Amino acid sequence: MFDVFKKPTNVDRGNEAEDAAKSYLSWRHQKIRRTGRGSDYEGIDVDPFTGKVTKTPYEVKRNDSRLSKKQRRTRGLKVIRVRDDFLGNPTNISEERKDGSRIGNRYDDILGFGHNKKPSRKKTRNEWGFF
Repeated sequence: MFDVFKKPTNVDRGNEAEDAAKSYLSWRHQKIRRTGRGSDYEGIDVDPFTGKVTKTPYEVKRNDSRLSKKQRRTRGLKVIRVRDDFLGNPTNISEERKDGSRIGNRYDDILGFGHNKKPSRKKTRNEWGFF
């Protein structure tokens, strides 16, 4: 009756994150399937010319949650981080690899900033003042 005043549990917050990630994945893949072991979702794409099926496993994590041992062993796993705003609502969705390097978020991909370019080395001057 008074669910509005009830503090959300970790399971509730995880379900909110999975819903947000599912809507994010629906824009990126032709089909999304819920999996049970090692990952939360699997994005399925079919190449229209060759008919080759590509399956990409995804794990949804909220804020700074860690991967389990099973998830770390899953090959090709991509992690979707759902970060909270100051009110606790899931807003910022970013995609990263298992090692933590970011792939880009939804807004970066739309605006064309989603590249993973390495930062250039800072140029240093030699003893004569040249680069």
